[in-house]
Amino acid sequence: MEKPRVETVWITVGAKRYRDLHGQPSCALDYLAGEACPFCRPLAHSPNEALCVVAPGGPRQVEQRAQADGGTLAPGPWCPLWREGK
Repeated sequence: MEKPRVETVWITVGAKRYRDLHGQPSCALDYLAGEACPFCRPLAHSPNEALCVVAPGGPRQVEQRAQADGGTLAPGPWCPLWREGK
């Protein structure tokens, strides 16, 4: 019996990177309005908090960066969008 063939195809996925008002890398421009990294997902118990689903070892909670004018979601050092050239 012949094994079915499996094809591997490399693709490129586009995603936006954001910076907050202070120029710091951010996971979102307006998270609640849906203007956010496609790899961020809201936590079930808190829509203002997020999980990064592409973190090594499984989803990780994204750290919130508190600022005087609100706050932003700070990408972790493992973030594929910000890992190079912050």
